Amino acid sequence: MTLKLGAQQENMQDWLADPWLRSQGAGLTEACLPEEMRLDRGALEQRNFHHKQLIELVENHALPLFSQLMSHTSSRLILSDCEGYVLCHW
Repeated sequence: MTLKLGAQQENMQDWLADPWLRSQGAGLTEACLPEEMRLDRGALEQRNFHHKQLIELVENHALPLFSQLMSHTSSRLILSDCEGYVLCHW
């Protein structure tokens, strides 16, 4: 038996396909939680020092705009480095 999907359902499946494939490519599955990536305080401070200029740029330029646009939501702005470690969140 073949099930026909409506156009809206097909678009939803297309929209989810790329992120789903990226997640699988990164080793994520439905059954397993990703490895926890934690840094000790010293390593985090070192990364923050290394990215100090970027953090200041975000605080001075992106954060005010984010706050203005998202003030009535419970959204967060998260800054991570190229390895995925969270440097700051507001």
